Amino acid sequence: MGSWGIATPSASEQQTASRVSSLAQLGKKYVAPVRMQDHRPRNSAYYEAANSGTLRASFKNAIDGNAEWLFLCTWNDGEEGTEFRPSTGIQWAVYDLSAYYLTWYKTGQAPTISRDVLYYFHRIEWTTSQPDPTKQPVPFELRSASQSPAQDQIELLAFLRSPGTLQIVTSANTSRSNAPAGVTSFSVDLASGYPKFALIRSGSTRVKLTSAFKVRDQIDWQDLLYRGGSSTRPVVDMVANPPVVVP
Repeated sequence: MGSWGIATPSASEQQTASRVSSLAQLGKKYVAPVRMQDHRPRNSAYYEAANSGTLRASFKNAIDGNAEWLFLCTWNDGEEGTEFRPSTGIQWAVYDLSAYYLTWYKTGQAPTISRDVLYYFHRIEWTTSQPDPTKQPVPFELRSASQSPAQDQIELLAFLRSPGTLQIVTSANTSRSNAPAGVTSFSVDLASGYPKFALIRSGSTRVKLTSAFKVRDQIDWQDLLYRGGSSTRPVVDMVANPPVVVP
């Protein structure tokens, strides 16, 4: 038995421990949902995934709750923005992060971080940006707002072998945060232009990258899909050069 899940970090549908325990008494196993986001232009609706927050929380809830199975929702549903498959929007970020958490789920231990990797997630416009009503007469509705209010943030998700300083540069600010070894999420307010990211250690820049996606000030229609990328994968034109996915 399972749940489709809701694409917010704190959704009760993603709390698995109580369900695993209850179903065990009935001789059943639980299939825990794992999602990145849910963005539905055809329904003029979206859920606030909090950058990579929903993905990480749903994986961790399944791990901590000892779910017997995982349901990755979904491999290729680009229409609702839930795909794990590499795409023009999320690139390889969700695919690669899932490898880390799936290994943790299968082995029961968080994998050892053997190299420094920076991931980023952000939208290309503000949730408050107003569309042209002649092109988009119905603005997007935020669903499950009580669980996860709208956010306008740029997230740098760092996997570090040893402590370092994380840096996000936007048109509005340069922000830094000291991070320990391990996984650290560091966020700043959304700003126009191309965000830049860096890892600084011992006074020198060890990793740096620029987002492939520009945050725009003016819009004709809403596009609240989260974009993503990482320091270990070049930006791929999925149309001209579709990636080869190796199991």
